[in-house]
Amino acid sequence: MLANLPTAIDNSGLEYTFIKTVAGGIHGVAPLAPETLNGLPTQTLVAQYATMDVISDGLEWFITSRYLL
Repeated sequence: MLANLPTAIDNSGLEYTFIKTVAGGIHGVAPLAPETLNGLPTQTLVAQYATMDVISDGLEWFITSRYLL
């Protein structure tokens, strides 16, 4: 499963929290190209109950906290 972030442009300060609630598979979080999330096109959540908080600075997305289990 892939969660697509909205554009970071004009969304400065917008925050999202992602939580992987199922045991199987890998879930990804991706911004719209050519934007990045911590410099990469996609970040993943692998373990059940792993979480990721992200924020937009108006140009790109950044991870503000991550709990991987």
